[in-house]
Amino acid sequence: MATYIFLALATLALQSFAVIAASPCGIENWIETPWGTCVKVFKNAPISWSEAQTECRGRGGDLFMPEDQSQSAWFRGLALQYYPLRAFWLGARYELHGDEGKGWYWQKLSGSEKLQYGEFSAGEPNMKLQSLADSCLIFGSNLEWWDDDCSLKGPYIDTACERPQTGGADSVVG
Repeated sequence: MATYIFLALATLALQSFAVIAASPCGIENWIETPWGTCVKVFKNAPISWSEAQTECRGRGGDLFMPEDQSQSAWFRGLALQYYPLRAFWLGARYELHGDEGKGWYWQKLSGSEKLQYGEFSAGEPNMKLQSLADSCLIFGSNLEWWDDDCSLKGPYIDTACERPQTGGADSVVG
């Protein structure tokens, strides 16, 4: 009887692993988004925007970049459900960009792309920094966006990475 129970549990575990491994987002708690990418939130020691972006790139992606209202609403729901009262670095910074001038740009693996959408808090971005080149976006605990110093290492700021679907297990060891 004990052998039968062990074999039944082992079979169930193998079936569960096969389903998880076949997930488009792998097995390391990446969440599939409605628009076909994968997102994972990392609660880490306080790190700057650049350090957070480096962490995401090491995992095959970028900092989260909501490109429209539905993507921002989806992330807001995720944040409310699992990470209340937390803030997250977003993948954009204020910079000078050749002929296009100064503005907010998503910092993607494929290159910079001008921000076309935003959900800033009232009075934001306020560009309170003298060095505008060091202003990055934060998805705030108030569920809206604000700008702040890219070198800020607040204990409340987490990292949310977004990457393409892999079709299998997450091969990055972190």
